[in-house]
Amino acid sequence: MNGSASHNRTSYYCVIGDYYSTPGYTFQSKANTRLYRDELHALVAPGMALADVTAIWERLLQHKDDLDLTGNGLNHPDG
Repeated sequence: MNGSASHNRTSYYCVIGDYYSTPGYTFQSKANTRLYRDELHALVAPGMALADVTAIWERLLQHKDDLDLTGNGLNHPDG
């Protein structure tokens, strides 16, 4: 991002946090997903934004089961 911003001062960036996989998928843990989101948040500087999909997903999980939200029962949001 630093390289492209030096060529175009009007560039804007949006970094995007991840959503959780279903609990049976052990490759991606909730703890690591939160850490990843936190690291992205630390990168945000002027001209950048964070789309905190992790927080949105956590809110959705308060009302829906994770299998209701994933199209394949693993890691693809239904939509």
